[in-house]
Order: sequence, then C-alpha cells, then structure tokens
Amino acid sequence: MMCATQGREIGRYRAEVHRLREKRDALQSSLESDRIIGLEPPPFAPEISALEAQIIDLNRDLDRRSDEIRHLQAHIDDLSQDRGRLESSIRHLTSEMTQAGGEILDLQQINHDLDRSREDAESTLSATEESLRRTRSELDRVETELLLSRSDRTDRGSSGPDPQPQRADLPPTGPTQADLDRIVRESDALQDQVRARDAILSAHRTLGLLQSDLAAHRARSASDKARLQTLEGDLTRARHDVGVAQKAYADRERTITENQAQIRTLSRDLGKVVRERNALRHEYTAAFQRLTSISATIGAPPPQTQLQTSGSEDQDVDASGSKRSRSRSASPSPSRPQKKRSVPVEAEDESMEEEDESEFDLGGGSTGGRSPSPDQALTPSSKDVEPNQPSGEVIEIGSGSDEEEEEEEENAEVADDLYEAQTLMAISQSRSEARRRDRASPQRRSVGGSGGSPGGSDGSNSDAGSGDHGNGSGPTGGSGPVNPPNGRQPPRIAFVPQVPFPEGRCVPGRRIVRVMAAADIDPWIESRLANQTLIAMTVNFLFPILPFRPDWIFPHRPTIYTSPTAPAFCGHLITEANVKALQAAEPWQVIRNTLPPISFEVDVGGRLGIFLRQYRDFEATELISYWESTHTFPITAAMIAQSPWLGAFAKQSNNRRSHTGNRWKRMLLTLIQAMIEGWCDLDLLLDPFFLHSPKRTDEVAWYPGIEARRADLADPQLNRREPTDLLEALAEADTADPWRNHYRDRTADHPARHLPRLDRKFFGLQVTPLPASS
Repeated sequence: MMCATQGREIGRYRAEVHRLREKRDALQSSLESDRIIGLEPPPFAPEISALEAQIIDLNRDLDRRSDEIRHLQAHIDDLSQDRGRLESSIRHLTSEMTQAGGEILDLQQINHDLDRSREDAESTLSATEESLRRTRSELDRVETELLLSRSDRTDRGSSGPDPQPQRADLPPTGPTQADLDRIVRESDALQDQVRARDAILSAHRTLGLLQSDLAAHRARSASDKARLQTLEGDLTRARHDVGVAQKAYADRERTITENQAQIRTLSRDLGKVVRERNALRHEYTAAFQRLTSISATIGAPPPQTQLQTSGSEDQDVDASGSKRSRSRSASPSPSRPQKKRSVPVEAEDESMEEEDESEFDLGGGSTGGRSPSPDQALTPSSKDVEPNQPSGEVIEIGSGSDEEEEEEEENAEVADDLYEAQTLMAISQSRSEARRRDRASPQRRSVGGSGGSPGGSDGSNSDAGSGDHGNGSGPTGGSGPVNPPNGRQPPRIAFVPQVPFPEGRCVPGRRIVRVMAAADIDPWIESRLANQTLIAMTVNFLFPILPFRPDWIFPHRPTIYTSPTAPAFCGHLITEANVKALQAAEPWQVIRNTLPPISFEVDVGGRLGIFLRQYRDFEATELISYWESTHTFPITAAMIAQSPWLGAFAKQSNNRRSHTGNRWKRMLLTLIQAMIEGWCDLDLLLDPFFLHSPKRTDEVAWYPGIEARRADLADPQLNRREPTDLLEALAEADTADPWRNHYRDRTADHPARHLPRLDRKFFGLQVTPLPASS
C-alpha cells in the first residue's frame, strides 16, 4: 500500500515536471522569437531561471524518492526475513504485552495527533492547490498578453515607416514589475507549500507504517496469547497425567517390591520355622532326658512329659477330678503338681515391663516378689530347679499323650513363647555373667554334684550371652548338663552369628568400654556413650529418645522460642472438612519404605533377621503415627469449641503416638540381644531403613501456609498465592522441609547417607549352622 501511494505521488511529480518543462520551453521559444525579430527580451527572465531551478530540484527529489523506494523495497525484504525471527520471540513478546499496553496508549495519542496534523496538512494542501491554480491562470493570462503584445507590435511595424516613435507613444501592455514580483512571491510560496506537502506526506507515511506495525503487533500478540493459553492448558493436563501415571507406577512398583520381599521372607521363614520346630523337638527331648536323669539321681520315679502351649491348660485335674495343689514343695515326690520354670528378668527391667506385663506374660511367674495369678503355673524354688537346666526354658511336667501329631502341634505353638522367653532370659543371663566378671569373685563350687554354677558355666568364654558353642550352652546363654544322657549334645536354635561383628568397631564396645572420638561416632553423643557397653545396655537408655545430637534429623527448637500466632499462618485452613480431605488422600504413603538398607543385608538371618521382620510389620502398622509426628498442626480451644471433632482427632493422634512408643519399646529388647550376640551395634539404627520419632525439644510442628506468608513478609512485592486447603499447604511444607517426610521422598538428602562408616558395615554376617542330629 505504501509503495502504491509513493508511486502515485511520483507520477504526480513527473507530471508537474513535464508541465513546467513545457512552460519553460514555451518561454524559451518566445524569447528566441523576440531575439529573431530584434525585440528587447521581456523582463520576466528571472522567473524562467527560477522555474529551471525548481525543475532541477524536482528532478533531484524524484531521484531521491526513487532511491527511497528502493530502500523501502530492500527493507520490506529484510522485514520478511525478520518475520521468521519474530515468530521465535513469541514468549518474549508475551512478557512485553503488559509494557506494550502503555506504548499502545501513547501510539494512539500520537495517532490522534497525527490525524489532526494530517487534516491540517490536507487543508493546507487544498489551499496550496487553489493558489497553484490561481498562479497557473495568472501565467496563462500573462502568456496571452505576451502574445497580444507581439501581434500588436508586428502590426504596427508593418504598417508605418517610422515605427520607433509609435512604439514610444504606445503604453506598455506587458506585465508590470509588480506583477512579476507577485509571481515570484507566489512561486516561492508554492515551493514552501510543496516542501510542507512533502513533510506532511512523510509524516503520513510514517503514521501509516506505525499503524500497520501496531495492527500487526496486536494481531500477533492476540494469536500468541491464545496459542500460549492453549499450550499452558495442554502442559497442565500433561503434567497432571504424568503425575498420576508416575504415582500409579510408583505404587505398583512399591507393591511389587513389597510382595517380592514378603515372598522371599516368608520362604526363608518357612524353612527356618521347620528347622526350629525340629530343633525344639530335640530340645524338649533332651530336657526330658535330663529330668529323667535328675529323677534317677534323687530316687524318684521317671516322670511323663506333656508340652503345654498356653495358660488355659495350666490348671490340671487329677484322677479324682479335684485341682492339684499349687503350693511349693521342697522335695520332689511322685505326686507333686505341675511346675513351670520362670523366665528370669532383672529387677532393672521390671519397671519398664510393668505397664505392658501382659505382653511378656509367657506362662512363667514373676521374680519380683509378686504372687502369680491363678492362670499362671507355680514358680519353683531354687531347690526345685535342677542347676544344670538351662534357665529360661518353659517346660511343664505331668501326664500326657505320646502321640506324634499332638506333640508337633504343641511344639509349633510353643515356639513363639519360647523365643520371647529366651530373649529376656538371654539378656538377664548375659548381664549376670558380666556382673560376675566385674566382681572377679573366686570360682564357686559345684552344687549337688551337677558340675555347673547356678547362673551358667563358669568356664564360658567372653561372649557370654550370645551362646558358647564349645561348652554346651543353650541358645540363650545358659549352660547344659555336664553329662547329657547317652552322650548326646542337645541341639540348639541358631540365633547367633558364625563370626560376631568385631568388637573393636562396635559403637559402643560390646563388653569393654571403648574410648571413642566424637567425630568417629557422629551423630551419637560421645558423653552418653563414654561409659556404656552393649552388654550392660538397657531399654531405658534407648527409649524414649535415642542418644544422638538433637539437630541430626529434625530441627532443634532454640532456647528462647515463641510459637507462631494465627496471623503468621493460615489457621483458617484447619477445619473438619479440610482435615478429613487430608486423611482421605493418605499422605503418609509417601514415607513407605521402598529402598534397601545401606548398612546391613535385608535377608539377614538369626536374631537380627527376626528384629527386622518385626520392624517391617511395626512400620507398616504405625505409618500414620510416624507421619503425624512431623505434621502435627495446632488445634486451639476455639477450634475445638467450634468443631468437637477436631478435639477427638487430636486425642486419637496422641493415643496413636503413645501406642507406637510402647510397641517400639518392646521391640528394643530383641535389638539389644542381637547387639549382645554380635549381629550389630547402635549404628544399625542410623540406617535410613528405620524411622525415628522427633524429640519434644525438636521444632517439627506444622503451621499450614506459613511459607507463603513468610515469603510475602520478606518481599511485599512478591504477592505469593496462599494455599486454599491443607493439601496445598502440605505440598509447600514438604517441599520446604524434606525432613517432614523422613527423607523418604528425597533419599539422597538423608543425613545417614553422608556417614561413610555405615556403608555395608554389617554385611557378610551368617547364622551359625545347626549341629547335625544323631
């Protein structure tokens, strides 16, 4: 469009030049004719020179316009090339749309001003064209007068002999000087008007370019904005689909991994249970043989054996139908009632077991002076217990059946109770032997010719408590008979490792106090472990908090601390509906363990394997409690008054945490025995495989929306959007604090992965093989 307008303008310029050239030629021919006839040149020669100069200027303008057209054509080609580059800058233009808004307003104002200027220029141009028409008419009149003047002179010259006086008498009929001056002024004004018209046309062209660029920019911006919105919608849907697919894939992969691990574990457990059942059968057979030997020694008839598995059969009825006496007997007799060996538990552990006594009631009596319940069997006195009998075994003596099937069923049911009893007894036995070594008392004499000490063999090695395979000790650390019947060694259940973990690397020492540098045992607190050994360790040392430094996993609360108030976080999000929606989403699934441990083998056997199986079941059951320990949000009295359901929810959460602590406390018994036997040390608990509950001095409370409000407070210009529900607030909190999910979703950030000593520390430990039965 712009090129067509300039072409028309150039055409007009050329027509004007052609007209002026014709006018010049006419004037020149008139002058030549005057010279030929000898007339004096007319006085308007300067006008001709001015016209010639104007023609030259117009020619220059014409050439300049042609050059501008060529430059514009080249510019159009460049713009065509730039169009491809401009399309690649869509995102940049989108970000500049807001800035272009102000520029558009300015351009609209400029456009309005240019429109007014154009109207003024058009009015000026019309006036100029009117003046040009008047000038042309004046020039025509002058030419007519010149022609009439020439014709009059010619007529007078041909009619009279003396034309000179006549010419002197005739009045001048040509244009006067005033007319010529007026023509010159009009010519100058015409040139000024032409220049003004050129300027106006240039401004008009510039305005047209700006308008076209503005329209193109608006069109591109609108199309780019629509395309950008479409792409953002597609991207959001794609991200959502990918997130859903990734979550589903992770869930399926986690389920497959768990199922595979459970299958492997169950397969191993099945084989171990079969072997342990056979070992238990031989163990009970050997115990019966030892009792037979004792009966023969004291002159009593050999008893008959019956293995009972629960307290429901503790009350036996004799042949007359009356209950047998439960009073203690100082000497054995054929009519003495059933007796059950008690599980020895040290007094220092009884305070821990009082609240959960029912969990450890394995059918034995108490050694702390408490009278047994009617369901429990009698606790025999020291005279009733044969010194060589391994302490801690639960065996009942009485009449029974010799059928094989009944014996197998009873042995299988007794296995679990026996394991618990052996664990408690082994800890007690190990500590008793440690105290005997500390006292360094002289060797005791044999009692009753049995050849053994009341607490176990005095000749046991330094690994007491983990089983002595050289002296016939039982699997729980007790000693067996000196001369077993028929020369047979009673078989044992294999709980101990073939080669215990080196004591020189134990944290702390197993039997001897070690001097350890704080840097070598980080994050354990060196002052807490300075005088501690594994064999003397109690549950109360590991519960309720582990002795590692406060800020190792969770942030520690400063000494001077003030809880955030309601304006600092989005307290209005804590409602019954939002909490129920949060629970329905099951956010605790993110902390489900799916990765193998780094310090031990997941398929390890022995007592450590039993502890790990217990922990897997424990974690799967208490997953909600561990998640809530780092996501507890404040519930005020005002909230409870408005919604009593929130009060019940807070109480339920506290109860879950209390029950979780009690279960973990009981499991620590198995871990302590595994450490005493040489399977591991305290570093086992640092593995990311295990979850830990925060301490009361840790700052782990969750204040929904506090991240957004802190960001806005730090930068008021940020205007960060606040979460609209607890799920959005949870995503912000978990992103800001990876410890809230126990680093299960960001495993590389777990502090334990920065401890080189944990890498494969307890690998390669194997269970002691069972002895071949004869």
